[in-house]
Amino acid sequence: MVILRHCLVLFLYFDVSFMIWVLLGALGAFIAQDFALSTVEKGMIVAIPILSGFFFGLCSVYSPIE
Repeated sequence: MVILRHCLVLFLYFDVSFMIWVLLGALGAFIAQDFALSTVEKGMIVAIPILSGFFFGLCSVYSPIE
């Protein structure tokens, strides 16, 4: 039961980070124009939600389960 709950939380976190990634992808041109971002900064804004979901997944996979 603990593993099922663990997988559900991991899936939900990755799903939310993917939703944020999609929103930033759609709004990226407007955000970049408002804040005068360079191409590297635009890439970082789009990459951070997915990378954080990936790193959280790695941390949760290798953490001890009670």
